[in-house]
Amino acid sequence: MAAVYKVGKKWRADWTDNEGTRHRKRFKTKGEADDHLTNVKSQIAEGTYVAPRNIPAFGALADAWIAGRIEQSRTPGAGYRPSTLAQWQSHVAHLKFSFENHKVNVIGDRVRGCSMAASKGSKRPRPGCEDM
Repeated sequence: MAAVYKVGKKWRADWTDNEGTRHRKRFKTKGEADDHLTNVKSQIAEGTYVAPRNIPAFGALADAWIAGRIEQSRTPGAGYRPSTLAQWQSHVAHLKFSFENHKVNVIGDRVRGCSMAASKGSKRPRPGCEDM
């Protein structure tokens, strides 16, 4: 089931994912709701849809990624050099400082927006960029 309908002054996209969970999201215009629903329906059909509550935080994903690289390197002759792993651990620790609890789907947009504000020479951070 998928539908777009008006609730008060806003439009709501309403859909059910492959697990049978109902999701709803509000939009200012019907076009935005239709576009979102079309995108979600194609993701569900392709099997790439991830429910918003199931999107992992950056910290958990980064920890799992570095742990996988370390585990892969335990086998002699396979994996990565110790210096490479140490460098990656340093980078991950630096990134976790800024993004530990942020969901991974919003990080790219936030980084782009905040880095563009910084490149324009603004001395004050944009709203939402204070913690970056």
